[in-house]
Amino acid sequence: MFLAGLDMALRRQLVDLALDRLRGIAAPRVLDLGTGSGAIALALQHERPAAQVWAVDRSPQALNVARRNGEALRLPVRWHTSDWLSGVPHDQRFDLIVSNPPYIATGELALRRAKDGHAFVTDGGHWILDAHLGRIPDPPRLADALSAIPGIVDHGLFIGIASTVVLASPNGIRIIERPAGRLIGESK
Repeated sequence: MFLAGLDMALRRQLVDLALDRLRGIAAPRVLDLGTGSGAIALALQHERPAAQVWAVDRSPQALNVARRNGEALRLPVRWHTSDWLSGVPHDQRFDLIVSNPPYIATGELALRRAKDGHAFVTDGGHWILDAHLGRIPDPPRLADALSAIPGIVDHGLFIGIASTVVLASPNGIRIIERPAGRLIGESK
């Protein structure tokens, strides 16, 4: 039993996508960011016993619930208090990073679909998962971590390639410009 209130169908979809991505990796290393109750990390550990699953959350209370769930299921997930990647050692590498943070509404994390309703597949045979994750505290570090994972085609963070960004939303268009000589996403 999991102590959780998040949408089960969305969580199952994320776990299924992750398991597909891990196919062919004998002992994958997985990181679950914002683990909450630990449901995703525990499901992956259960399905892939040889995996080394790390799960992080900034909330000690959430990690306490996750640990209790892991103990009840006797699954060896590694639990760490961390605000995203801030508490993960820089030398750690993962085959897959997953996340279903609680501040993302159910409809904002979805498999991209073609016009006919089937999962959109790129020419290279890759699925695309559209996610809105809010503000990322250290985009260059996240970009480096994602780029180090075999099979990641593009992380979409666009670090250091533009001085102007045009954002469209239901609230209108917003233009973000950086001072001359500094690209968006670069450190100060």
